[in-house]
Amino acid sequence: MRYSGVAISANFAGLLSGCVPLVATAILTETGDTLWPSAVILTLIGLIALAGGLLAPRYSVTEAGLKH
Repeated sequence: MRYSGVAISANFAGLLSGCVPLVATAILTETGDTLWPSAVILTLIGLIALAGGLLAPRYSVTEAGLKH
């Protein structure tokens, strides 16, 4: 049961991240080859990942005999 949450999260992240290049290319085409909207999308994704990395230790579960 413990690893199913990790597996679901990893597969969901893979599903979403697989669409990012397609979305960035579509936005690039729609904006007339202006690069900044695609850069904003990638920057937002990076900031979300940074926030998740900084908050993960705060919300982790401590179990007896295991170190973080």
